[in-house]
Amino acid sequence: MAYIFGYPETKPLRKDLISLAVLMAGPLVAAISIYDAVNGRLWGILSSAVVGAGLAGIMILSYVKLYPRSLQRVFKPQLFDRNIRQDRSVIDGLSHLEGGWFVFNDIVLELFNVEHLLIGKGGVFVLAKVRHPGRLNPRDGFLFAGDEPLEVLTTKTWRSCHLISILLRKWFKVEHLPQPILVAEREQIGDCREFDGIRIMDLGEAIRRVAKSPEALEGDTAMALAKFVKERYAPSK
Repeated sequence: MAYIFGYPETKPLRKDLISLAVLMAGPLVAAISIYDAVNGRLWGILSSAVVGAGLAGIMILSYVKLYPRSLQRVFKPQLFDRNIRQDRSVIDGLSHLEGGWFVFNDIVLELFNVEHLLIGKGGVFVLAKVRHPGRLNPRDGFLFAGDEPLEVLTTKTWRSCHLISILLRKWFKVEHLPQPILVAEREQIGDCREFDGIRIMDLGEAIRRVAKSPEALEGDTAMALAKFVKERYAPSK
């Protein structure tokens, strides 16, 4: 069995609402402080409004990037529930990997959210899921699920791979580029098995691919990398 870090649980909605409220408190306090400092002058009112709105926008964007599920849960609960079920299905499947694999789920690597990071002697794999149900089709240099563009997903997946490669080179003196995989439903894959160097597979194929991967990292290196990721990027998982 694989070592699993992070399993999606449905926490009370009030925790997400409290987090958003705390997030917005900072810009509000800053705006009030500026307003008080200028004694209600018009230019001061405008300045406080601009500063407050700017800080709020930056903090919301950062929060959404780090915790994309929170706003989805508040405003699109049905989509949130469907995504959670999909996450659990993938993690349950990955948990059956043998051979000392470490599976990190929903972690943030230097502002990049990684859905599933697999580390073992067979190397490092970055798995991302296609959330949209449409049939996969590449056109005009981009990948689509039906009419939904997947450019953000494919770009983020490759960036995560390159970031992990940099970490391996910097901290472990190892040259290794993680392998990206998009996990999709079998019926939507069709003949689209690869895009821009990213393999496209259903969950069963992805698990078999990882399980049969030849040794790419020494056992000590794989364990050290997993420990590094756990301590630095997933301490609470």
